[in-house]
Amino acid sequence: MDIVIGATFGDEGKGLITHHLASRHGRDSIVVRFNGGAQAGHTVVTKNSKRHVFRHVGSGTFAGAATFLSQFFISNPILFLEELKELKNLKLKPKVYIDPESPITTPYDMMINQMAEEFRGNQRHGSCGVGFAET
Repeated sequence: MDIVIGATFGDEGKGLITHHLASRHGRDSIVVRFNGGAQAGHTVVTKNSKRHVFRHVGSGTFAGAATFLSQFFISNPILFLEELKELKNLKLKPKVYIDPESPITTPYDMMINQMAEEFRGNQRHGSCGVGFAET
């Protein structure tokens, strides 16, 4: 078992490391997204130049790993469907399992998030506007 956890700073290479580890284990792997949501992107570029920013689906997908979204992972159905279309264009059909207790972000959460950020004026903190904090 391999576990990849960052130091909560982002841009730490977790996606690339996860891809590398899944490549060693292939279809016997499962990537567990145990928290966070679609606001986090894990970029992987393969040796044959396939590139994708994984937001829901685990970054071991290019290597054939399945993905499990835990009850603490916040899914965004709109962005999830967009990601699945992108992966289909790359000729991939990922296996994804979702805990039925996993919360979802709605368009209302996104709108509230974007409005709250706008109202902060000069005190904005740089939200990416996908509603994660409001869910």
